[in-house]
Amino acid sequence: MKKTILGILTVLVILGITPAGTASPTTINYGNVTLNNWNSGNFVEIWDLTQGDLTLSYTIDMSGIATAGWAVTEVGIRQVGAPNIDPNQVGGWMQSNYVFNLPNPNTLDNEDMHLLSKHGWLNQYYDATDANTIVTEYWSGNNYGFWFDRDGVDQWQALLWGMSDGDTYNTVGVYEIVITYHAIDANTGTMFATINGVQQGLYIGGWKDAQPEFYPAGRSFTGNMAQMQIFYGRGGGGGAVSLSDITVTGTLYWTSVQIDIKPGSDPNSINLKSKGVVPVAVLGSDVFDATTVDPSKVAFAGATPVRWTLEDVNGDGYMDMLFHFKTQELTIPSGSTDATLTGDTTDGLHIMGTDSVNIVKE
Repeated sequence: MKKTILGILTVLVILGITPAGTASPTTINYGNVTLNNWNSGNFVEIWDLTQGDLTLSYTIDMSGIATAGWAVTEVGIRQVGAPNIDPNQVGGWMQSNYVFNLPNPNTLDNEDMHLLSKHGWLNQYYDATDANTIVTEYWSGNNYGFWFDRDGVDQWQALLWGMSDGDTYNTVGVYEIVITYHAIDANTGTMFATINGVQQGLYIGGWKDAQPEFYPAGRSFTGNMAQMQIFYGRGGGGGAVSLSDITVTGTLYWTSVQIDIKPGSDPNSINLKSKGVVPVAVLGSDVFDATTVDPSKVAFAGATPVRWTLEDVNGDGYMDMLFHFKTQELTIPSGSTDATLTGDTTDGLHIMGTDSVNIVKE
């Protein structure tokens, strides 16, 4: 599975506490996933919606499902630790369903349904008029942007409001999904979606050949907005569902760790013209296991480590990871009083730690 990471974050958070300040967005392309019956999974990165909106986009190919009916695929976000199928009340996702097998290229016969969800098939309603506004729950069987036809329609149906060849009909069971998530507070968010560029809407007082009154329609969801992960899962139906070009743009959740530049030294003096190395320890504790740090993902002041070891550098009984960086590869501006180490752990945490420095001349 390919994973490409673009972007740099510069926000510091305290372990277990929602961070404050402004963060830069990161884009991750997770590549492709194929789902057979009852397959599910998630990506390890943790996303923080309290620091900015999150956009999830992907293409879903449902044409390989063998049997219509309860053939459900779920893709979205859920709170860390929740299940990857029906993470009820602690996430929000798109539920894509191959409901009817009605091949007829000459009339509108909806086969696929896409529904934003937060509790499986329960709570089938929409209640958000914009990212920050939650209203009374509403649902109507007269809707737009929920049902899609895999084949053709007749010449009059093609002229109805919102009909689009290849988007709402003649889809062949393939859909480009974009979901935008927004946190209203620490535990409540809203989500809006487009399917093949089509926004969802609900009619009030009956169907009309016009834009729905509740349009675009979104829905609220709940969970820890600061710690969400991307998940995917499907039920039965046989065959395979393909998810491709899974891409996320948002703010990653960073965990603060303690580091010690030049352990045993005070002050931490560095001569940037020195041909030696600078040791930097990531300290373990009762709340952070330093042995989980992935050395290949570590950087200090723009440099990558030349070597590393595990040892208890401060004698507190917890194992620390000690890195060494070439001094002349460090990019610490003149006059700086601190320097920062960033990295990842093997279980997906993004870490950051800062310690004081004393930049000296020759």
